[in-house]
Amino acid sequence: MAEFQYDIVRILQVYLVQGLVFLFFVSLSIIILKRDKKRLNKVFSGFYILVSLGLFFNFIYAPMRSNDLVIIIEILNFITNYCLLLGPIFLVIFQLILLKSEKIITEKKQTIIFVSYSIVLLSMIGFMFGEETGVDILGPNWVPIYNLPIFIYLVVVHSIGSTIPTIFLSTMIYRKLEDIAIRNKWRFFMVGIHSLNIFMYGTYSSYILEVVLPGFRFGWSIVGLILVVTGGYMVFYGVGRQLRKEETKFTIGNLEEIKRIMQTSTKVNLDRMQDVLGMERKNFNKEIFKWAEIFNFTIDGSYFF
Repeated sequence: MAEFQYDIVRILQVYLVQGLVFLFFVSLSIIILKRDKKRLNKVFSGFYILVSLGLFFNFIYAPMRSNDLVIIIEILNFITNYCLLLGPIFLVIFQLILLKSEKIITEKKQTIIFVSYSIVLLSMIGFMFGEETGVDILGPNWVPIYNLPIFIYLVVVHSIGSTIPTIFLSTMIYRKLEDIAIRNKWRFFMVGIHSLNIFMYGTYSSYILEVVLPGFRFGWSIVGLILVVTGGYMVFYGVGRQLRKEETKFTIGNLEEIKRIMQTSTKVNLDRMQDVLGMERKNFNKEIFKWAEIFNFTIDGSYFF
């Protein structure tokens, strides 16, 4: 009876709680890509897609109950953790693009950042499959129990690769934003980031605390559901303007570039400015009047004074 009750809890935790998160994140990624297929959208959606992929692999190995399948279970658990840890790097790249612009954070640089972090995460193999350093998944419960070395590894890597960069970059962006409406929305993004980080740290902590506090993991999964859904949506809501097809790709880099141009020139041709910023004509025409108001300059014909 005890094992049956535990299986019910496991089913609720994995397929109900995590299943809701999976559906929610898949839905957000679809919405983001439907709005536009531009690079900024693809990068941003990468976070939701990788987290969803990690949860999907978790769905596969969760019901497995056999000593003959231990290796497969451990491999799938590794892939799950790998995807969940790798996903946030897209938020780092996304913020770098907003801060510096796509002209500076090129696709090549984006690829280098992603591949470098992917390789760093592969070092997790050295911990995951060790008898006293990795994850123990054995009967009769077949629930992943994390040893202290792998727990420390996960916390350190996530902190260095995601938490610290996202907090730093989001703060830098917030300080440079001059549009009040955008600043207010960006606060939602920042709160969402904190919520997601708390969820990650709490989830990995639950894998250790479950040993001394049976049932803690299930309780945390309920709290975690609230944190991850709320955080995931707030991150999405906070950058809605940048993701709409009809809107320009607003970046701090745009404003910094305009400041640099106007500091070195008293009269700038609008066509030349458009080329420098690498913007489409329609979006450029929409934004140029906003920038004129921000920088207190005048538009006269084809020139910016």
